[in-house]
Amino acid sequence: MGNPLLRPTKVQNVDLILSVFSNKVGLFTINGFYKELKDVIYSTTVYYDQISKFSNDISIPDSAFLQNRFNYQFSKTDNVNVTINNNNKAYIRGIEIDWQTNFWYLPEPFNSIVLDVNYTKSASHLDYLNLRSLQVRDGVDIHNHPKFKDSTEVTTYSGRLLQQANDVINVALGVDYKGFSGRISFNMRGNVLNYVNVRPEQTSYTGNILRWDFVIKQNLPVDGLSLSLNGTNIFHNAIRSYQDYKLKPDQQITTNGVTTIIPTPVTQNLVSILYSPTVFQLNLRYTF
Repeated sequence: MGNPLLRPTKVQNVDLILSVFSNKVGLFTINGFYKELKDVIYSTTVYYDQISKFSNDISIPDSAFLQNRFNYQFSKTDNVNVTINNNNKAYIRGIEIDWQTNFWYLPEPFNSIVLDVNYTKSASHLDYLNLRSLQVRDGVDIHNHPKFKDSTEVTTYSGRLLQQANDVINVALGVDYKGFSGRISFNMRGNVLNYVNVRPEQTSYTGNILRWDFVIKQNLPVDGLSLSLNGTNIFHNAIRSYQDYKLKPDQQITTNGVTTIIPTPVTQNLVSILYSPTVFQLNLRYTF
């Protein structure tokens, strides 16, 4: 269901930036940053019959709103997907290093080389409020068979912020020589969380994403006329998504009345592979 009570996520930032510039060094910058995020938005599920129980705490419409809004007869056990604001603050902290230079002081042809390097190392944290729909035992019936009732359990998952990579690298190497200009660039975005679930094996994340692009441009003998060629994702790198999976549950061993839990190894389970297209674009441009 949609949630008209959602609040926008607000961020407070503190940055400390130091830049150094010289003819041979170029522009070198270090940026330390700290961010606090309030009302982070994400998705969870709740039983229809228990929406009203949580409507005040996490700002979601109550069940009466749903019943009046949709021409549908809800069942008590219907799972409702809803987007909510997290009550806990999220934090991001890190450092960014950037270097932009050209090598004009080297002998030809190396004095035509230009270089841009950017690296960001960060860490993030958020205690996710999760609503887990489940059935709990509620006594026995007249035939002494167990009875169950629907319930929604509130749990907390501590982890990284969704879609927040710990490592991001951008490198561009190029040449500027008379009427010719060329760049080849590399981008790496580290693995990120895509979805958080109360069951660890349903928490999904995307692996490192690698991307190579290039652009070359040549001015033609006619004033204002140039020819350029761009290439995007030229090596057709795949985007892989994963989930953690246990082949069997944790083992419990009881000795002299003391129970010890032995966790079983977690296997990285490949869920999907996405290939973005490789695109080449040839342009003839005239400016006046």
